[in-house]
Amino acid sequence: MNPAKGPGFDSLITAVMAGNNDDQILEIVGLFYEGEAAPAGFETMGLARATAIRDAFFKNIPEERIRLRGRLLNTAPPADKNAWLSASEFSWVAKEKVIPETVEEVADGAIIRFPFNSTEKDYDPKVDAYLQTLAKRVAKTGERIDLTGHTDSKGEPDYNLKLGQSRAVQIRDLLVKLGVKTDLISTASKGEALPVAANTTEENRHNNRRVEVRLIKK
Repeated sequence: MNPAKGPGFDSLITAVMAGNNDDQILEIVGLFYEGEAAPAGFETMGLARATAIRDAFFKNIPEERIRLRGRLLNTAPPADKNAWLSASEFSWVAKEKVIPETVEEVADGAIIRFPFNSTEKDYDPKVDAYLQTLAKRVAKTGERIDLTGHTDSKGEPDYNLKLGQSRAVQIRDLLVKLGVKTDLISTASKGEALPVAANTTEENRHNNRRVEVRLIKK
């Protein structure tokens, strides 16, 4: 896979490199759509894109100072197959902060992470605060909430599919207790099928054990 440079990409790379210092890790997030086939040797197209971008544009940064992740986009792919696709995001992370956040807000929702083999979210007041804020928001806007549970690759696929569903239901039940109407929430599971990081380290597996929260406007 050879990444092509779209308009403004050279300026973006220059801006990213301006933040380079030895105390930080460069996080490259490969973006992908559901249904995109992963190339051989990769778990998702997102991880393949992140790897290709690292190899093409960041050879001067040691691999141990780069973290690769994928992120599933909750929008439909462009109808025009010749249109430029924004395939990546970049950020510098302090080395002591490479452990994944228990809740990470993204453009149209959030990612809530879970301990191993558990349907109970990581205990963190930030998660509770996010859910409270989310409940107040949808009470005003009437937005729908889609919750999709994911797991790491440990265990059998059928078990992980059920585990992902249980995680989504747990977050649904917490939101209902906070006053969100049940009919505004849908739950689903992808099990281990859509990892955002290679299941090779505990940090990566923690990234994969998650519920993705997606807000849908009325």
